[in-house]
Amino acid sequence: MTNKELIGSRLKEIREVNKISQNALAKELGVTQAAIAQYEAGKSFPNEDVLIKYAQHFKVSMDYIFGITQFMNRDKITENLAPGTKDYETLEAVIASIIKKQK
Repeated sequence: MTNKELIGSRLKEIREVNKISQNALAKELGVTQAAIAQYEAGKSFPNEDVLIKYAQHFKVSMDYIFGITQFMNRDKITENLAPGTKDYETLEAVIASIIKKQK
């Protein structure tokens, strides 16, 4: 998968999760519906202003859009690492193991 395709699939996922049509999103972002379709298909790349509008409109991180993280927003990361969660306990065990090896 190319970077354009990855970003396109993320943009499509964000739109679909938020249950908004390409046409409605295009109006919100000030682009055409055809442009949204091209971005989502990985055939063209949105400019910086459009990417910022996506992130702000949907309250998602650029890290998510660019495929750096699997979490759409920081709240989800914090929620998954809250004390008592499985992820928190796993992280705690990994840190304890690293500290033990350093001694």
